Amino acid sequence: MDDDLLSKGPCAVCRFDGAHYTDDDVAGTFRSIHEWVAHTIVGVPTDLLTRAPRATVSSPMDGIRQIHVTLDSAADLLRASAEIDSTSGSSTRASIDVADEMSLLDLAASRLTKLWAAASRETTLFDPGVETPDAATVARDAAHRVTHTVSDIGRALAELGVGTPEQAGTVTRIQTSHGGVPKSAVASAAVGYRGLDGDRQSNRLHHGRVSQAVCLWSDEVIDVLRAEGHPIAPGLAGENLTLSGIAWASVRPGARFQFGETGPLLEATGWATPCSNLKPYFAEQNVRRVDVDRHPGFSRLYAKVLRDGVVTTNDSVQVF
Repeated sequence: MDDDLLSKGPCAVCRFDGAHYTDDDVAGTFRSIHEWVAHTIVGVPTDLLTRAPRATVSSPMDGIRQIHVTLDSAADLLRASAEIDSTSGSSTRASIDVADEMSLLDLAASRLTKLWAAASRETTLFDPGVETPDAATVARDAAHRVTHTVSDIGRALAELGVGTPEQAGTVTRIQTSHGGVPKSAVASAAVGYRGLDGDRQSNRLHHGRVSQAVCLWSDEVIDVLRAEGHPIAPGLAGENLTLSGIAWASVRPGARFQFGETGPLLEATGWATPCSNLKPYFAEQNVRRVDVDRHPGFSRLYAKVLRDGVVTTNDSVQVF
């Protein structure tokens, strides 16, 4: 990535848009970046994480280190500009131990999250013309850099042969709601930077981020859960798009979903954590049945929108 501030407008690659990335988006990014990276690299052998797919592309491990450095640098800038007291950040390492690197990333993310919570929010719109960046500029630039890099990690893993295999499926159902679950079926919907038109989330603390613009799930997974006795059905768990024909257990964050020939293009960002609102739709209220850490291959999937478009029931979807 360019060393200059990158948040001047919509990024041509990852579509980060500093002018429309709210304070809550920034806070959500810093809170969730460790989990986002962890979901992206889970199960990948260390030898592949340290391998660059080609000369011009960094290895996934280099990407993890860069995210850690970005978080620490932004924390230092926030502390200096706002005179916020904070413990010193962690230092970079030459180690290739994945657990150590992820621990450093987590510490850096936690530190920056606290600093951002304490920073002044008087200026919230990115202004690339200012000589000394304010807190909002620093935070948005960091949010762009880390989200862009984690997307790069996912694409690098795909080049290394451990990404989501190419496959095709179909949109079987589209759902929206004015808040909460269940979501109701619609025949089609326009999909934009923040998700489907007509859809919103009641809880904005853990939902509604740009990286959570669209929630995807699998018809086949729902069928398995129903066969187990769970009273689940499309839309009840809050997914926006229910897909069929996709080998759900093979999907990884970083995968891209192209709907129709000219429809929206999405990029998977991570697995959705099941919340208590889903309890009525699971036998014995066992929402952990779709927790990715306990049952990989059964969770709902969040995605960001790389290109707007309209999605319609029975549209084809290409995964790559």
